[in-house]
Order: sequence, then C-alpha cells, then structure tokens
Amino acid sequence: MMTALSSGTATVQQHHDNNAEQRRNLGTISGVYLPSLQSILGVILFLRLTHITSQAGIVYTTLLLLISTASTILTWSSLSAIVTNGDIKSGGPYYIISRTLGVDIGCSLGLLYYIGNTLSGSLFVLGAVEAVQHSIRAYYARWGYGFSGHIFPYDVQITSLAIVAAMTGSIHVGGGRYVTVLSNFFLGVTALSILFMFLGCIFFIVGWHMGSLQEYDRSFHENTWSRYEPDPYTGVLPDIYSCLALIYPSVTGLLSGMAKADQLKNPRKSIPTGMFWAIV
Repeated sequence: MMTALSSGTATVQQHHDNNAEQRRNLGTISGVYLPSLQSILGVILFLRLTHITSQAGIVYTTLLLLISTASTILTWSSLSAIVTNGDIKSGGPYYIISRTLGVDIGCSLGLLYYIGNTLSGSLFVLGAVEAVQHSIRAYYARWGYGFSGHIFPYDVQITSLAIVAAMTGSIHVGGGRYVTVLSNFFLGVTALSILFMFLGCIFFIVGWHMGSLQEYDRSFHENTWSRYEPDPYTGVLPDIYSCLALIYPSVTGLLSGMAKADQLKNPRKSIPTGMFWAIV
C-alpha cells in the first residue's frame, strides 16, 4: 500500500512537472521585454511629462529622469543577481523576495506590491479618461466651441467604471490570452504615438509643419531652467520634489516583466536581458 501511494505521488508530481515544463514557452521579448516596456511607457509619459517640463525646465526634468532611471538600474541589478542564482517559479517578485529574504519579509513586500499594482491600475484608468477629455476639448476648440471639462454628469466616474468592467471581463472570459493580445496592440499604438511625436518636433524645427504651435514657440531657451507657477486647478505651487513624485512612478513598472517568470523558457537569461533593454 505504501508502495502504491508513493508511486501515485510520484506520478502526480511528474504530471505537475510536465505541465510546468509545457507552460515554459515564452522568450525574452514576449515574456519580459514587452510587459516591462508597457508599464514604463504609461500614462505619465503622455499626460504629465509636459507639465513637469514646463514647471521644472528641461535641465531639471532631465536630472529627475536620470535619478529615477538610476533607481531602476539598481533594482534591475539586484534582481538579476537573484534570478541567476536559483530556480524561478510562479509568484513573480513575491517568490524571489520570499525565497531570498524570508517568508515574513516576502509577505510584507508582496502585500505592498499588490497594493501598488492596484493603485497603478487606478492611475492608468483615470489617465485614459483624462486623455478622452483632452481629445474632446481639442475637438470642440477646433470648431470654436467651448468645453466645460465634462462630457456629461459624473463622466469620470462612469467612464472609469466602464473601463474597469471591460478589463475585468476580458480577463474573466479569455484569461491571459486576450490580455496579452490587447497589451501588444496598445503597445504598438503607443510606439506609433511616440514616433509621431518625434516627427512632429522635427517638422516644426525645420519649418515643414507648424501644427497648433506659433512662431514664438521656437524660443527653446525660455524653458531651459525651472519656472514654477501655481496649478490652475488647485492653486498649489509645485517644487522639485513634487515633480519627482510625479515622474518617479513612470519607471516603477519594471517588476511587471517578472510576472510570467514561470512561463519563461530560460528565466535566468530572459529576465536580466529583457529588463535591461526595457530600461534602455
């Protein structure tokens, strides 16, 4: 009887190991690089970077970006040292932290990581709603109409709930498959947007297309150094620390590249390589 139980346990364990091996089918690009890049190229880049540059100036904004990137590089180097010295299973950052620093510290940091991901999801949803409002405001301004800032009563709350419901439905119906497809699609749209931003700057510099800018906007030296002004909505005067608090979350999405660690063919190689190129 004991022999039969041992044989059955070995069979179940072998079946579990075979399933785990079959799940390990992701490479560096699809498993680490793209998820990390999707989190880094988030809503802050499009909706807050221009505000930070207008307040802190080009020099200090560049300095803030370098400080944030240096923090990300330290995180990358620490994680690279850990993942190259052991087997990586499901759990992502929590698994690595708990197996390295202990279960108690891993549980505490894992809880903070979960709360951070939840709040970042709220940030992305509100950023999407704000982007829609900006688009509608630009449409009304093009035709000479005013825009009060609201599409309809409680538009921010209702639109946010609709977006959250759509994301939850896609996860519930299709699991990670639909999420991966949609993420790659939106990442392509983001890459095209950044490309068009660069092309627009080049066309404006050489004088091929002015867009909505004027000739006096060519005075680039006026925004070299900081010139803080009160926020038009809150009246609060920002400083260098508030600008750092705004820009720092844009570089904290690096750990998203470890969420699929148990599905990587070679996590010891893919995680350090994919994260490094996402930072670059």
